[in-house]
Amino acid sequence: MTIELQSPAQKACYKRVTPWIKEIFGEVHVRMRDDAPMAVVSHGSAAVYVSVWPWGDDEAVIQARAYVVTGVEPTSELMHYLLHQNDQMRFGAFGLDKDNDIYIEYTIVGSTVDREELRAATVAVAVAADEYDDKIYEGLVSQSEAVRTHTRVV
Repeated sequence: MTIELQSPAQKACYKRVTPWIKEIFGEVHVRMRDDAPMAVVSHGSAAVYVSVWPWGDDEAVIQARAYVVTGVEPTSELMHYLLHQNDQMRFGAFGLDKDNDIYIEYTIVGSTVDREELRAATVAVAVAADEYDDKIYEGLVSQSEAVRTHTRVV
């Protein structure tokens, strides 16, 4: 399958960063997708999806995204927690996709990116995903336990 690139800027960025990703993380830890302009980088316990997308006609962005917890119930407490964590984070932010999967994502400008910035963004997302998956999961289990305990008492 051929990857469809939508602009010259996206194509140039993708061609420039693809070799960097393989060099930085090693061929064994990188899987290039054949259906999207994306590499899946294994780093620790996280899989970071590094993709290149067009941004207008003359620019591209690079997104590093890792899924933290999947299929959650988006309670107000959880959303409040994630928004407060976003306020504390230096780079990147949490999001919730249409399937109620929590991810962390960091976006950088494609035309000005260098190898070190690409490495730092990918590693930052991987480390945060690894750190927060346990915190969020433990919070969900604690919340679930509280609901079950409260339900039995009532």
